[in-house]
Amino acid sequence: MSKPNTSKPIGLARVLRWMLLIIPIVMDLVYHLWYARFMLIIGFIMLISFDNWDIYNEKIKKFKSRKNDTSK
Repeated sequence: MSKPNTSKPIGLARVLRWMLLIIPIVMDLVYHLWYARFMLIIGFIMLISFDNWDIYNEKIKKFKSRKNDTSK
């Protein structure tokens, strides 16, 4: 018996963010392109900032739902 899948589905945005990190590593290791390291740094910055935006948006949704509950 396998337990039911309760984990969140992987979103397209999350996959694209990880691809931003994986592709430059492959480019640097396989093709020895020097500018792939700059792409990797940009990918890390985007990964961190987008994850923070997700947390920020969830807080806004919770605040708005709380506000709507009290107005009734």
